[in-house]
Amino acid sequence: MARKKQPSRQDIIYTNVRKIINKQQAKSRAKFKITMQARKKPLKEWITDTQEELVDTLLYLEKIKYDAQERARTSLARRNQKRRATTRRLLQNY
Repeated sequence: MARKKQPSRQDIIYTNVRKIINKQQAKSRAKFKITMQARKKPLKEWITDTQEELVDTLLYLEKIKYDAQERARTSLARRNQKRRATTRRLLQNY
């Protein structure tokens, strides 16, 4: 028995990354007026640029992590507040 071929689905993560790359490529071409391949600068500058980009990436990730933790804490505090209020109401009825 032949297997039924599944419809192909693109991975949304890869699709989004490709969009980001295309957008960045257009931005870079507009700014530098040449392709990345044609850009010439000393190796040390490429390394420094990469280090700066990685530091920015670390900062963004730390910000995202901080915000996620704050949202989780806020959400937990709200749930606890609602539970206490519900408990108080129930106790008042007895």
